[in-house]
Amino acid sequence: MRWDGSDLRRLTSDPAEDGEPVWSPDGRRILFASRRAGEAEVFLVNADGTGLTRLTTTPRGYSRRAEWSPDGRRIAFGSNREGNDDIYIMNADGSDVVNISRHPAREYFSRWSPDGRRILFTSNRDRRQNAICAMDADGANVIRLVPR
Repeated sequence: MRWDGSDLRRLTSDPAEDGEPVWSPDGRRILFASRRAGEAEVFLVNADGTGLTRLTTTPRGYSRRAEWSPDGRRIAFGSNREGNDDIYIMNADGSDVVNISRHPAREYFSRWSPDGRRILFTSNRDRRQNAICAMDADGANVIRLVPR
């Protein structure tokens, strides 16, 4: 739709729950999570509603909360595909899925740094409370930011 709410157009028509939309950096595509495959999976659609593509296939559990890298080439997302909530990255076409957090704590809500070199995320690594943490885009150099 336009900024004023006019010209509203439906992009998906599946009766399943679709949500968590995120524009691509170039404004041409939208990532979203959908339960059309049962548990939540990450999908991609062109901004005009064409080209619907399922990016994740999670054998057990879910994949959701996807976020584009600033250059639009990679996607970070949360999944419990290995039995625990972790942060994963993949190429924008859904290939080369890698668990970058691999920790027994729950980790989710990832966001890329503006330069694409770091990822912010929420974690309960100390088991006391959730904290905002950061790590390199390959999962190295994890630091706790807030609270200290």
